[in-house]
Order: sequence, then C-alpha cells, then structure tokens
Amino acid sequence: MMFGRGFYSGHGMEYGFDHMGAYGIWHYGMMAALIIGAIILVFWLVKRNKKPNEDAALSILRERYAKGEINEEEFTNKLNILKSK
Repeated sequence: MMFGRGFYSGHGMEYGFDHMGAYGIWHYGMMAALIIGAIILVFWLVKRNKKPNEDAALSILRERYAKGEINEEEFTNKLNILKSK
C-alpha cells in the first residue's frame, strides 16, 4: 500500500529502489547483459552470412573457366580481383 511513505509502509527500506535491495541491481545488470548479447549475436550472424556470397562468386568463376566460357588470362584477372576484396 502507499500512504505517503512509500511502498509497503512499515516494512523496512521502503522508499523507492531500496525495497528491491541487491536483487534489483542484479536484475538490471542481467537484462543489460542479455540485450548486449542479443545485439552481438545479430551482428555475428549478419557478418557470418556475408562470407558465402564471396565463395559463391569464386565458385561461379571456376565453373565458367571449367566450361571454357573464359580463358586462363580472364580467369586469373578475375580471381585476383576477387581475392583483393
């Protein structure tokens, strides 16, 4: 109840944050850690998914060379371009 003195009047530390004690600080710390962890996980997943696109370009280049669509000089030039990125 709240009768002008704070939460749970008459039960010790009752003015605002103190009624939660150390649990309140721990709770906010854990929530912050979970949010930061989720953000890091999202960035890691996005970064991890970008790499297969580069491998796909190399695979296509090798396939075109194997089919004879491009000669060795074109293959080498394009391979150097892909490796420089």
